[in-house]
Amino acid sequence: MPDGMVVTDQAAREGTGGRPERAAGWNVPGYTALKALGSGGFGDVVLARHDASGTLTAIKFLRRELLSDARFAEMFRAEAAVLAAMDDPNVVRLYEYLESPSGA
Repeated sequence: MPDGMVVTDQAAREGTGGRPERAAGWNVPGYTALKALGSGGFGDVVLARHDASGTLTAIKFLRRELLSDARFAEMFRAEAAVLAAMDDPNVVRLYEYLESPSGA
C-alpha cells in the first residue's frame, strides 16, 4: 500500500543530498525515488520522478510513530487538505496524500 505526501517543488529540482536511503523501505507506486533531500523531526523528504510524466517531485514521508498519535495525525491530515486546496504560484502544490499502516 502506498504511503507518502507527494508534492512538486522547486526545491526538488534544486535539492542536494545523497541516496534516498530512508525511502528504500517505503514505496509510493508510480514514483521512482532518486535521492534524499532532507530529514527532520517529522520525517524524510526524497526527490522522486513521477513514472508516467517524468515530473520531478518531492515526497515527504511522515514518521510512523507520529501517525500513530491520533491528535498529530489529525493535524497532519488537515494540513495536507489545506495545502491541496491552495492554488498559488508561491506555494508548493500537493498532488496527493496517502496513508498506510507503515506511514503517511
